Formats: sequence, C-alpha cells, structure tokens
Amino acid sequence: MDSLAAQDDEGVLRSLGYKQVLHRSWGAFTTTTITISSMSVLTSISASFGTGLTYGGPAVCIWGWLGVSFCLLCIALGMAELASAYPTSGGMYYWQFRLAGRRTGPFACWLTGGSGVVGTSRPAS
Repeated sequence: MDSLAAQDDEGVLRSLGYKQVLHRSWGAFTTTTITISSMSVLTSISASFGTGLTYGGPAVCIWGWLGVSFCLLCIALGMAELASAYPTSGGMYYWQFRLAGRRTGPFACWLTGGSGVVGTSRPAS
C-alpha cells in the first residue's frame, strides 16, 4: 500500500474519532481472490440453473443471470461508496447506524447482522 494513501486513511479515521489499530497488508490480488472465493460461484450456478432450465429454458438463465448481475453490481457500487465514506472495520453496521439515525439505528444494525447470518448459513443447508 502506498504510504501516502495510508496516511490519508489514518487521517480520515482520526476525523471520525477512531484510531487505526488493524494492520493493512492485503493487496488488490488477495482481496479479489478472497472475494471471488467467498461468492461461491459454482454453487450458485448449479443450484439456480436447474430450475431456470426446467421452467424457462436457456434464455431465462442467460438473461436472468445478466439482469441479476447488473443489479448486484449496482448494490456493490453503492456499498463501495459507503465504505469509502465510512472506512471502519464494522462497516455495514456502522453505515446502518449512521444512515438510520439514533432512534432506528440499533434495529437497522440488528437487521443487517441477522440478514448476514441468514445469508451465510442458508447456502450451507
């Protein structure tokens, strides 16, 4: 990581009231490979294409995959924008708290955590 960029990140964290305590050592390649492996592409293809081919044919599978991929890309870009605005280690929960406000923030954080647990555990069952 570029030392100037690291200093800028530390300054942003200080302005948010945080002190950087985690060592940043992953590069772009490591981050990309971990992201791709966590998406479990082969599992999702085999689980969803069977139904699509049975009830809709190949056109449904191809256009459905492209449509969903576009929508997921939009969500990912939005999350990336939030991550760059609030660079903290508990990112999703912090974003939810900041965006929802003090009254509904705790519930939004709980809902985000619950969705993550269900989303992580569901493919395993």
